[in-house]
Amino acid sequence: MKTHMFIILPLFLSFFVSCREITLKREYRVQDSFEIIAGEYSGTKGKTEYTITISDIDAEAHSFAIENFAKEYKVKSTIHGDSIFIPSQKFPYYESHVTIFGKGKVAGDSLYLEYFSGGPQGQIEGRCIGVAAK
Repeated sequence: MKTHMFIILPLFLSFFVSCREITLKREYRVQDSFEIIAGEYSGTKGKTEYTITISDIDAEAHSFAIENFAKEYKVKSTIHGDSIFIPSQKFPYYESHVTIFGKGKVAGDSLYLEYFSGGPQGQIEGRCIGVAAK
């Protein structure tokens, strides 16, 4: 009887753990380096630091939200393995809009994102390098 318990109990526990809903909410402290590559201020470069939060919208569909992106936006993304993809999204900007898209990687406590943003003031190319907040 003890032998059966040693076999049945681990199987039951593994089934219980695999059926549990997967959730993610993680903060990253990022350094964002950007350059305006088109428009009136072309050639202007800058750096800024801020905190973003990545949380799941639908873990089964690999859908995630990145909150406070560029200190302002909540962008939708997908994560497959260690790869992050930010599809093109539009956000209101005064009487126009801004479009953001990008891609990146997450590995352990590290995050790397490359993104492009465009709107009435020009186009920006940026890179965020982040470390998980403890």
